[in-house]
Amino acid sequence: MEKNKHYEELIELFFDRCAESVLEKIFAQDDALIYQDIIELPIYMIMNQLDKEANIMMEVGLARIASMDNKKVKAVLYNNLANNLSSSFDEVAPEDLRKALKYAEKGLQLMKDLNDPHGIAKSLGMVGFCNFAMEDYQSAQEYYRSALKETASLDMKEETAWNSLSLAQTLFFVDRKGYQEEIADLLEDTGKIFTELNDDEGLAELTDFLLEFQ
Repeated sequence: MEKNKHYEELIELFFDRCAESVLEKIFAQDDALIYQDIIELPIYMIMNQLDKEANIMMEVGLARIASMDNKKVKAVLYNNLANNLSSSFDEVAPEDLRKALKYAEKGLQLMKDLNDPHGIAKSLGMVGFCNFAMEDYQSAQEYYRSALKETASLDMKEETAWNSLSLAQTLFFVDRKGYQEEIADLLEDTGKIFTELNDDEGLAELTDFLLEFQ
């Protein structure tokens, strides 16, 4: 509750002034809170359908933390920007999709520099998604396979389910008939995990794709 009130105050400040004013207030805090707010405030904005404002905050935030050399925060911001820019890819301009892919690739490289297995796994999936959004299904397939391998080995169940579904959707566009058996296996694995996790959103997405696949 307190966090929500805090973020609502920051958003109000954003609209009254600018992203720099918000960051000045954030950077007046200790390091732990700075990193938390820089990452979580844009997510809170997105949840409240302030996508464009969130992009501004993340891009300005990236510029501000450049001198701090915190690769983990940069990587998370790059991935969040990539996700936000490409999430509604059928409505996004091609230049924004290219920017999203660039951000995702930077996020992946930073996670590799940090040797962060979970971060690498998530970043691989994000690069895959950006390639899918750009209709580069061959590249998307390669990244999703790598992401699936990593998330499965790390027992990241939710991410594994989404990567399985994403890979199935990608193979559907690559060669539906040629990958029919693999797609069916991936969808079966996806369904088992989403059911285990009681993930209604995932099950709804799976159901929609099953109707198309059949």
